[in-house]
Amino acid sequence: MVSDGDLPNVAQLSLKAPVYPPGCRFLPTELGLVRVHLRNKVTMNNNGFITTLNVYTDEPWLLNHVNNNLFKRNEWYYFSPRNRTGVKSVNRTVPGTGEGEGGRWKRTSGQEAIMDKNNKVEGYKESFVYYKKVKGKEEKTGWVMTEYSLHEGVHDDLVLCYIRGKIEKKAELKQVPNRGGGNE
Repeated sequence: MVSDGDLPNVAQLSLKAPVYPPGCRFLPTELGLVRVHLRNKVTMNNNGFITTLNVYTDEPWLLNHVNNNLFKRNEWYYFSPRNRTGVKSVNRTVPGTGEGEGGRWKRTSGQEAIMDKNNKVEGYKESFVYYKKVKGKEEKTGWVMTEYSLHEGVHDDLVLCYIRGKIEKKAELKQVPNRGGGNE
């Protein structure tokens, strides 16, 4: 017979973070990204292990990227609100901060439909490359993003962004030589 003392505390069970076996990776199909992950976030506010981050607030290498062992190195998935400037246009301009002049995500492809096996449109994808401003001119960076949106126009304020890029290490501080006359 099992007594109440033998049962685990429900609060203890719900606080444990999910543990994934070594070698587990998140390798979704485009249809899975829109149909499962983005739709669940929009309709049920269930994001699973994908976090929400406004990717248009800072340059991609300055974003507060999450470490998720399910993602490949230098690749991230985020739910992000769209920045609307009008009825149809979407602003993908990143404002400048103290470290840079900002930049923009420039579209490299048109909107492509993501279809299910019955040729029903489930969502769309668009590809972008990040250009940073340097002395007023745009320079291409190595950062790319694929933005996924749902087919329904009513749910187009939230997108799923797949970002790839390389975070460069900050320059190491140079050692200043000892200018004192003493021996070391």
